[in-house]
This record gives sequence, C-alpha cells and structure tokens, in this order.
Amino acid sequence: MMKQRTKLLRLDIAFNPGSKPGKVRGNLVYANFGLENDFQILKELGITIEGSILMMKYHSSVPGLEVAESDKIQMAYENKAIGIIFISDPESMNELYKFDDMTSIEKQSVGSTLFESGNLVSPGNEVFNRIPDTYEVGPLWDASKATPKIPTIPISMKDAIGILDSIKGRGKRIDKWDMKFPSDENKYEIWTGDNKSDGEGGGDGKVIELNNEGFIIM
Repeated sequence: MMKQRTKLLRLDIAFNPGSKPGKVRGNLVYANFGLENDFQILKELGITIEGSILMMKYHSSVPGLEVAESDKIQMAYENKAIGIIFISDPESMNELYKFDDMTSIEKQSVGSTLFESGNLVSPGNEVFNRIPDTYEVGPLWDASKATPKIPTIPISMKDAIGILDSIKGRGKRIDKWDMKFPSDENKYEIWTGDNKSDGEGGGDGKVIELNNEGFIIM
C-alpha cells in the first residue's frame, strides 16, 4: 500500500498549548465544528466516531455562541474519539485571517479553566515550583480536570485540504458542511470519511497517524 507522508512544521511552531502528548492512529472523520449537534448528525448518518481521529474547525457555527476548544475535546473524548486535528474556519475568519497562501496555522489553547485554574497538572492556587525531569506526570495529567485526555494538533488550511481530498467519496456527503473560501466563489465539497475499512484501499476509512509534531496519511 502506497503511503502518502505529509509532515507538519516543527512542534515549536504548530501546536495547541495544553495539548495531551502522545501518538495515535485511526481513521479520519470530519466533524464540522465538533459541536453536540455535529456529533448527533454523524451518529444519525451511521458514521463511527469511536476510535476515530476527528478533524474539526475552531469556534462555533452559531452566531454569538462561544464554545471552548476544551469542551469540544471533552465531547470527542466522551464519544470515544482518540485524537483531534483543528483547522480554522475560512468563512468566519475571512476578515482577520488571510488564506492567500493557505499555510497559516491558528493555535488555540486547549486546557480548561472551567473547573480548575493554575498549572494544568497541579491546578489551584499553589502549584509546583518545578516538576523534576524524573517525575511521572501522567497520573497528574489524567487526574486533573483541566487537561485534555486526547492529543490534538492544529494544521494549515493547505494541509487540511490535502487530508479532506483523501476522504472525498468516503463516508457521507453533507452539503451544509461545505466550506466557502473568500478567494473562491465555489464551495469546497465535504465528505465525512468513516472509521471503517476492508483492507488496502477499500472501505470508507482513511488512516491518519497523529502526534504532537505532525501527521501521516497512511
């Protein structure tokens, strides 16, 4: 099976502050904005979220409704997704965000301050002055309500289009999720992809390997 390998920019350039470290591999599912109604649509269409890596846009499709990325991650985690790829929304960002070269990357914090404030792994008023290099942070991370429980990474729209092209014709077609770019009168056609595969080149699945430094389209 031929592998299409796409490497992102360095970790110090493209990352979500507060993202869970780690590497996961699963089939890609496009989840629009990753809101509750988006998950409901996927379920009604029979798209498998469990074990999937989700691609979703930042922010919200509802005017005036602000949804924290940490809340989206929690919803994805509760639906048993294993990772998230974040992208910008070209329609809502067209006045502030230029897509001329399609390589800009929007980085949003994914730690939650809803339940606890302070250091992600030691929240509250008192935090560690310094965590020793030999200290096992994993249990603290898992126990904290402020930390995301699945890894995430932000990517450019150029890379997003490359991934979305790889799932065209896979899963279900959702017209109302099509993306509109300021520089193009036409809308970009969206397919959901699916967490299904019947072997090399078959099924509706498209496998993505994701870590905090980049991704590989398998």
